[in-house]
Amino acid sequence: MTGTMTIEQRSAAGWRGRTLRCELAEATVREAGAFGFAAREPVLHVLRLLETEGVPALVSRATYPGWLAAAIEPLPDDVDSIMGSLEEGLELVVEHSVQRVGATAASGEDARLLGVRRSSPVLRVVRSVRDLRGAALELADDRYRPEHAPERLVSA
Repeated sequence: MTGTMTIEQRSAAGWRGRTLRCELAEATVREAGAFGFAAREPVLHVLRLLETEGVPALVSRATYPGWLAAAIEPLPDDVDSIMGSLEEGLELVVEHSVQRVGATAASGEDARLLGVRRSSPVLRVVRSVRDLRGAALELADDRYRPEHAPERLVSA
């Protein structure tokens, strides 16, 4: 499992996601360092909104190394899990993820997407997913509405 809930748990709880934006960009210095390549190498930025029972619950901003773009871009906007699709389709093996949990104020975009007031407190989960070699596959920065924050975080 690479997120805070398994695909099955999200589905059973009525969670549905959709991709709002998917675009290639040049890696920032921070992204390049995390992925272990030079700045300005291609990365894929993906913005997703997850809802439960029709209510916005989670904004996910994920970055993937450019070599994964060809596998991610064709995925349907309503795919349950990008990492789950990569694990199945490319037979990637996720070794572990590291997650940092904290609180932050909702940005203007977070507020609009989550249906909260700008600067409202939201749960922030920053995640790095790595393969068996230790190479980063995903860098994510997720924002949860407080009432939809996970009660526990598990990764394996």
